[in-house]
Amino acid sequence: MRGDAAPPWSSASPVLVGANLFTVAPARDEIARLDAATGAVTARRRGGEMGDPRYLLRAGAWLAGVGTDAIVLVPIDGFDHAPLRRVAMPTESKVQGRTVVVNSAEGTRLLVPLADGLAIVDPLTPDEVTKIQLEFSGNAVAVDSHVVVAGKGRIHSYLVWDVAERLLR
Repeated sequence: MRGDAAPPWSSASPVLVGANLFTVAPARDEIARLDAATGAVTARRRGGEMGDPRYLLRAGAWLAGVGTDAIVLVPIDGFDHAPLRRVAMPTESKVQGRTVVVNSAEGTRLLVPLADGLAIVDPLTPDEVTKIQLEFSGNAVAVDSHVVVAGKGRIHSYLVWDVAERLLR
């Protein structure tokens, strides 16, 4: 990769929420909310204030701007005026892979791949990030009772401890 070339996992696609479509401008200098039926721009936010996102994700009632160095959240209903909330990412870890949204009984979470593990972010409490150390990092997918991590030519499956403990007994 050279210069500001984006890694393949960071490609952007619009986020459709009801009658609104949210998208990152090609230059990443703004995020726009469009009327999905007409294409008219109904609101804008500067890319810099949203963490210079490479892509957007819907996390429940929140829109997450995911950049190389920051994740910034804004309530979808207050996109054009609500205060932004920056996720308190571990400073010693670099984001490495595509962030995904996980919906569970506990609520919506962001699963953020780090160079040395995973971060779990509750959009309601972005100041409280749970970090899980993993031997191998990569793009992660939560499936039932385990997390599958794929990266650097390897695939690893990590069981939730409650399930692993039952299997070991």
